[in-house]
Amino acid sequence: MADAAPISLLQITDLHLLPAADARLLGVDTAASLAAVLHAALAERVPDALVVTGDLVHEPQVSAYERVRATIAKHYRGPMLWLPGNHDIADVLTRVHAPVERLELGDWCVIGIDTHVDGSESGRVSAAELLRLRDRLAATRARWVVVAGHHPPLPLGMPWLDPSRIVNGAELLAVLDSDARVRAYVCGHVHQDTANRHGRIDVLTTPSTCFQFVGSNPRFAVDATPPGFRWLDLGYDGTLATRVGRATDFTIAIDMSTFRKPAVQDAASHR
Repeated sequence: MADAAPISLLQITDLHLLPAADARLLGVDTAASLAAVLHAALAERVPDALVVTGDLVHEPQVSAYERVRATIAKHYRGPMLWLPGNHDIADVLTRVHAPVERLELGDWCVIGIDTHVDGSESGRVSAAELLRLRDRLAATRARWVVVAGHHPPLPLGMPWLDPSRIVNGAELLAVLDSDARVRAYVCGHVHQDTANRHGRIDVLTTPSTCFQFVGSNPRFAVDATPPGFRWLDLGYDGTLATRVGRATDFTIAIDMSTFRKPAVQDAASHR
C-alpha cells in the first residue's frame, strides 16, 4: 500500500456561465475562461474525479446549465460531483444534471453538501441536509473523507464577503468534527484561494474559473488575476496535498460599466 498512487481530485468553482454564447459578465467570456481552466488543468493530468462547487451559472436557466455541461464534456467525461451555489436554482440544475451525493474513490469518499438557499446570497445547511450528511458519513466504508460545498463555514477576514458565509457554519463544523475520517472541507463562493484549519480539518476555498474578488476591500471589488482551479491529491494513509493552478494564458479584462449587483433575500427569511 505504501506505493499506492494518490487519488487525484480536480476542483473548479464559480463558473458563472450565461445562457447566450456571446454574453459577457463584467467583460469576461465566462465560457471561454472555463474552457481555458479545463485545458490548463487537464494538460497536467487527468483527475480521478471532478468536483464543481457551485455558481455553475450566473442566470439559472436550463440553457446556461446546458452550456456548462457541453463545455465540460469537451474536456472531461469522468466521475463528477456538481453542487449548487447562491446563483443556482436547485430544481433547474437537476433538470440538466442528476444530483450525485458522493463519490467513492478507493480509500476516500468525497461527499457533497448543499449550502445554498434559493434566492439568498448567504449559505445555510438545513437540518435535513445535516442529517443527510451524518447518514452519508455513516454509510461510507471509506477510510478518509473530503466534504465539498459552495459557501465557507467560517469567517475569512473579508469584510464584504464574510457575511455571506454559512450562517450556521458552526453546526456544519461540529458534524465534520464528529467523524475523525474527515480531512478537509473544500468550497468556493469567495473567488479566492484561501487555506485555513479548523482543528484537524483543512478548510479550503478555490479561485473562480472567471474573475477573482478582492476580499480585503470593504465593498465589492474584482481584479484581473487569472482564473484558477485546485488539485487535491488524496493519499492512502489519509494525507492530503493540494495546490492551486491558474490558466495564465487567459487574459482577464474587467469591465464594470454594466455591473448591477443582483438583489437577494437574506438567508434568515428562509429559515
